[in-house]
Amino acid sequence: MKLRSLLTLTPLILVTAGPIRAEYVLYDFEDAWQFEDWEYNQPEVQVVEASDQFSVSGETSARFYSEAMPVEPVFSSRVWDNDWGDYDRIALDFTNPTAEEQRLKVWAGNEVTGFAFEVTLPAWSHIRKVAELKFSKAVSTHNINAIVITGPANQENLFYLDNVTLLEEGQEPLDKPAEGEDRKPKKTFVIEEETGSMAETMAAFRKDYVEDQASSLRNEFEGMSEELPEASEYLEGRLEELMAEYDVSETPEEQKAVLLQLKRLAMIADRFVEAKGYLADYSGDADAGFVVGLADSMVKVMPKDLPANLTIDDEVSISLAGGEKEAFQVAVMPYANPAEKITVSLSELRGPDGEVLSADMTGVELVTFTETTYKTEPNIDYIGWWPDALMDVEEPIDVAMGDVQTWWVRLAAPRDQKAGVYTGKVSVASDGKEVASYDLNVTVRGFNVPKHAPIPTALTFMDRNWNKVTAIGDEDNFEENWEKIKYDYADFLAEYMINMDSIYRTPKMGRIDTIDWDIVEYLHEKGELVNVCLGYYWGTKDETVELFRPHYEKAKELGVLDHVYIYGYDERGSNEYPNIEKFSKKFREAYPEIDLILTTSQDHSYGFDSPMKSLIGWCPIISRYNPTLAEKAREEGRQVWLYTCVWPPHPYPNIFTDYPSIDNRILSGMMLAKYKPDGYLYYHTTWWRTPGGIDTYPYTNWSPETFPGANGDGAYFAIDSDANLLPTVRVENYRDGLEDLSYYMILQNQVKINEASDNPDEEWLEQAREALDATNTYVESRIDWTKDPQEVRQYRDQLAEAIEASPVTDTDPWKEGMGVLGIDWN
Repeated sequence: MKLRSLLTLTPLILVTAGPIRAEYVLYDFEDAWQFEDWEYNQPEVQVVEASDQFSVSGETSARFYSEAMPVEPVFSSRVWDNDWGDYDRIALDFTNPTAEEQRLKVWAGNEVTGFAFEVTLPAWSHIRKVAELKFSKAVSTHNINAIVITGPANQENLFYLDNVTLLEEGQEPLDKPAEGEDRKPKKTFVIEEETGSMAETMAAFRKDYVEDQASSLRNEFEGMSEELPEASEYLEGRLEELMAEYDVSETPEEQKAVLLQLKRLAMIADRFVEAKGYLADYSGDADAGFVVGLADSMVKVMPKDLPANLTIDDEVSISLAGGEKEAFQVAVMPYANPAEKITVSLSELRGPDGEVLSADMTGVELVTFTETTYKTEPNIDYIGWWPDALMDVEEPIDVAMGDVQTWWVRLAAPRDQKAGVYTGKVSVASDGKEVASYDLNVTVRGFNVPKHAPIPTALTFMDRNWNKVTAIGDEDNFEENWEKIKYDYADFLAEYMINMDSIYRTPKMGRIDTIDWDIVEYLHEKGELVNVCLGYYWGTKDETVELFRPHYEKAKELGVLDHVYIYGYDERGSNEYPNIEKFSKKFREAYPEIDLILTTSQDHSYGFDSPMKSLIGWCPIISRYNPTLAEKAREEGRQVWLYTCVWPPHPYPNIFTDYPSIDNRILSGMMLAKYKPDGYLYYHTTWWRTPGGIDTYPYTNWSPETFPGANGDGAYFAIDSDANLLPTVRVENYRDGLEDLSYYMILQNQVKINEASDNPDEEWLEQAREALDATNTYVESRIDWTKDPQEVRQYRDQLAEAIEASPVTDTDPWKEGMGVLGIDWN
């Protein structure tokens, strides 16, 4: 017989006209025996124990604690009452008293299987999590014998649990959509509102917490007064402002906002100490009240709160090939007073025989910032302002105390630029007075990177929602304005080895205008065209196949059939494989000259274990890419690409705003060199949520929120309110990665030619093979790659030196042109 909750334990029992049973309290943690069954995977650093803090009902809660460790802490308990057959939900009360968000995984089940759900515990908060019991049919709900709670690795875990209850269908608490909210009630949801005694408990806790923090910070700031008097005064003043804000706060949200600012005030203090520490090696104006430092283009210098991790030096050395671009960053970091009216300028760069690097391709741009409001994934350290779009801003910029502002110094060499070292200077001024300068040495290599991506790519720039970008125009003038700027956009994209394409465009019967053939012809004539998607395919009817006829005929007329492909059946399962095969067979019969039919449908056998024998191109997500099977597929004449999208997150590389910049470069560079896919697909580059464009800087109004739950996904570019297309630090690294890949492919081609010659140069071949094999040193796997920008630059230099030392003078494996099937590098 089940034990039902007593009135003294559960105040939710109400006197009503009809019988309503209360929620069933599985654990209230009021008795010692309820702690006996908890076990741990690391018992020497974990504990579950009774606590008199944060109890929801009664006087006791369960305190869960684990030290930070490299593995996830696991807390598991045998369930004393295993008959859950009458219930459809479980509810748990959690309290997080720490300054860090904690993400837990809760699992319930038996020896066969179970179900799991996630719980996000905001800092300094109490929540009630309600989760639907989603057991599979294989699980007997009358024999549930375990609850397992797993915390995050590499983080101290401290949270409190109480009032674990089971709920029958219809029992409170229930999810209730707000008036006017168009959705159905959910069975899995979170109650964040603090009510009753918990509201008083949490308010008292936060009050004590804020006073303790303030006292600690006052002591810390006072201790800084001798070495950093201006910083100490600033911090103490800001502390008093925050305490005044807390005194008038009325809601938990307002209180937690102040607590977060106090946490970050301590981080700002650390920044001032960091800035002061740079002075020992600093040759700039030490009396300016700020330091100027350097950072690699593969580093995100955070504008607020987090360490800047700058390099202090007097010179910058960088190398690049003809047609290539590289960059570094200049950062201004106040520690004694704000930095006012800052400008960063780049001098003319002169090299051998008086040669000059073109000013049209070099320059300085302001790094602007976009504000995240959530984490793309749990292990991200920070929510707030992140570096993103680059803007050509001429006016001086002020940098506030506690902030760091960066400028992007882009260097470029035209194709066939005379090889050698070019020198110049980067200068930083405040209100017209120079405060720091750097000698700049740019080594131009004796070879070129290609005008286009070194392997085929399929990236969407335009799609059917493009006319919603109000920065370009409204419904009355959009088309007119677009015609004026589209060639500028095409040239801009080509600078990043991206074509004006869309994998999602819809072909229409009898029409060719769903593709801008003027742009296709323009890029083709310039030698910058890679791929053109004729349209998205779906269905098997003859008339569906015939939809592509106008585009096919136009491509044939322009002589670009070797560049065209079709894409469809996006991420579909095995139920669609027969339809893909039927369509592919019809399409190949209708258009035999088109070389590529591509899909991301989830046939991870690449056609060996599926009916798709007429399909040409498979594009698995990076986590499902099988290099061994891909090689076998190529022997059968198939193409195997790879793609990323909103998935997978770390430990795989991705392009998110709140991921390291080096991830982008590794993904499009060394990662592709190691695994050698036939092409790379990314679903979108302008999936925007700020269609009116950026109108403030450096802290912009640009929203990073694109795909739900992800920051920056599908948005390599931004746009300003004047319709200027803007690069991001992420697309800069994407392009730089493709240029790294170009180095690899040039050297690989030279090795191939030399090996096939009558007199192979064995000494050079050893050097070249070692350079090519270094890829495997820096990229161990798809989840393990170097995080050190200097190692990327060492890798590039190693490849470049082998190329320049080669007895083979051919440094252009793309000289015969590259179509949709790429060049032979596998």
